[in-house]
Amino acid sequence: MQEKQDFFETEKTFLTKGLLLMFRSITTKLIICLLSVNVFGDNPNNMELNIIPTPKQMTLIEGKFLLDSRNTVIVVDDNAEKTFFIAAEYINRRIKELGGAPLRVKKYIDLSAAEKKGNLIVIGKNVPTAFRNKNVDYAGLKPEGYSIASFADNNRKIYLLVGKDARGALFSSVTFCELISKDGSEIYALNAGITDWPDCKYRALYLGAQNTEKIIEWAFKYKVNQIHIAPRAKGLFEIPDDKVVNNLKRINE
Repeated sequence: MQEKQDFFETEKTFLTKGLLLMFRSITTKLIICLLSVNVFGDNPNNMELNIIPTPKQMTLIEGKFLLDSRNTVIVVDDNAEKTFFIAAEYINRRIKELGGAPLRVKKYIDLSAAEKKGNLIVIGKNVPTAFRNKNVDYAGLKPEGYSIASFADNNRKIYLLVGKDARGALFSSVTFCELISKDGSEIYALNAGITDWPDCKYRALYLGAQNTEKIIEWAFKYKVNQIHIAPRAKGLFEIPDDKVVNNLKRINE
């Protein structure tokens, strides 16, 4: 009888600890969500923001950066990796979702004299000296980290999206898209200074094969850097079919 009572007391203790841990986890996630909405405090542009994960450093600046295809160009590193063009494509897709025309995407060496005088969104790791800005901490960036800064340069406006590495530059475009909105016929990005880096080196999702197509976009938006696929058939592992294999290739490319 005593052993049975001890068993239930032990189970009760484990249950209590489990509930406390679950409550702590839920509370932490709730706080993070609240911070992600209100982190900027007074929003000079009155735009609702919901950037998740919440960046380490963020400052909104008065004014807007117009995303007009007539006088704005996306500039990638001269030694551009495929990743930078993906970042540019991601930005253009957001613009098109809002009914705007996509921006031109060029390497700096290919810019015309007129384009160099226009507004530029610069994406990359090795930003040309002409675009370097004191508000971007190049040396202090950490792996997969990035820094975003907007500033005026004579009669043009510059938006820097700088990554510590290629993946950091890619994630900078994801955050930049959260700043894009529309007012009437104008599509614009809020002026801001943002710096962020991941707290965890590996941020993974574990999925069944049937979920890969729907989850890729979600994972990219929230800066997940690994997706593990575990196709199953009645509880047993099986060889992925062609559709799953193609999805895996798409994720890794």
